[in-house]
Amino acid sequence: MKRLLIPLFLMLLLTETLRADAVWQALLFEPGILSRAWWVIPAGLLIEWPAVRVITAFTWLKSLWVTVCMNVISFIVGASLQVPTLAMRGVVGTVVIVAITILGSSFIEGLVINCFRKRAVNLKTFPLLLLVNAVSGGITLASLMYLA
Repeated sequence: MKRLLIPLFLMLLLTETLRADAVWQALLFEPGILSRAWWVIPAGLLIEWPAVRVITAFTWLKSLWVTVCMNVISFIVGASLQVPTLAMRGVVGTVVIVAITILGSSFIEGLVINCFRKRAVNLKTFPLLLLVNAVSGGITLASLMYLA
């Protein structure tokens, strides 16, 4: 039974990863929000940048490059799929969207980091990546709720 749980979990994670970055997409798809909340994108990058440096042990400049790359790729995956989870309504829907976004975005960004440095993101370092994505996503969500 345990052997079956891991592949099922991975399939669920990959499926939800395809819906990643729902909150960031809203900044572009909602009229006028990006012009008022542009600061959310650099704030998110600044939050994730030190974590990427800790995870990869790269220089600050190379860590910045990896941070930008992983966020661009994560954004493209989410934007290209038009994020069907945005149709969910209410508090429960919002919580589900945010949880899926944070987990999916962390997974995609972990894959990108591992392209730059093999096995940099593992069971020990993934929680840090998850934490900085949660903080970044929380700031984005708060700015969207404030501007709505």
